[in-house]
Amino acid sequence: YSANPIRSTHRNGCSRRRYISQSTNTMVAKRQLNRASVALLIASSTLLFGGSDGLTPSSGQRGHPRRNIHQSGKSNQRHTPRTVSVSRMDEQTTRPETSLFKEQPLLDGPSSLSVEDSMRDLSPSQIERLIVKLGRKGRINQALEVYEAIPNPVVRQVNAIIDACSRSRPIRLDLAFEILENSPVAPNVYTFGALMSVCARAPSVDHAVRLLKSMEEQYGVAPNSVVYNTAVSACGRADPPRPALALRLLKDAKERGLRMSSVGYNAAISAVAHAGDWQGAVDLLDQMEKSAEDNDSMVPAPDEVSYGTVLS
Repeated sequence: YSANPIRSTHRNGCSRRRYISQSTNTMVAKRQLNRASVALLIASSTLLFGGSDGLTPSSGQRGHPRRNIHQSGKSNQRHTPRTVSVSRMDEQTTRPETSLFKEQPLLDGPSSLSVEDSMRDLSPSQIERLIVKLGRKGRINQALEVYEAIPNPVVRQVNAIIDACSRSRPIRLDLAFEILENSPVAPNVYTFGALMSVCARAPSVDHAVRLLKSMEEQYGVAPNSVVYNTAVSACGRADPPRPALALRLLKDAKERGLRMSSVGYNAAISAVAHAGDWQGAVDLLDQMEKSAEDNDSMVPAPDEVSYGTVLS
């Protein structure tokens, strides 16, 4: 740039100020992200999936597209950094106050908004998706904080927080059952499917068996094939495996007229094989092959996992 004094002046002037301004705002955004609580996380999640194409629940307006902060003729004005969205912290944005949160002062402490205040404009489905998102990232404590801030949870939100317990490390088995017992809404079959997944991943066969019994006797909800498949998976994952119980669950499901998938049968084959009963594993595989020949929809056809489990 030394060979071109005009270009050098532009580089050392406007472009340099723009670079410093962008660097300052990036540092401000990172500092806010490190100090943010669940309230700011809710704001970023709202921008990600709150409405269609960037619509926010508080205003229903689209955010302005990105634009350069320094307009022509204003390069000598001192620029005051704006709050940068957490979801796009590494980009300079100038969104108007159309987000769930209006601009907050750059405080040294966490955001002054409580979780309840930040969730006030979110719909039940948006809160559910937020809990699901936190659960899939393993942030069980933040998911619980959101759930506990809901004044009147719906069953889908209860299902979401129980599913988050199954994805936590370690698995939050006792907490999942506590949520079910203290739930203000009646559970449905999907609630027990999520809870059975917690039992399978723990794994806890005893909890799975008690859950199968209590969901009908105590809550009046009949188990479906998904619940039975997951219960059989708990038998296969147990240490030591529980092959006899897995076979009994398959028999119970068939007597109920439930169409089991290959997931449950493969889990039963795994339980039998790991127990050292290779003949029992082959017998299960024969049942699956015979059902495929006879077009018996009650027993699934074998797949690659079925053959691989027997061969291993």
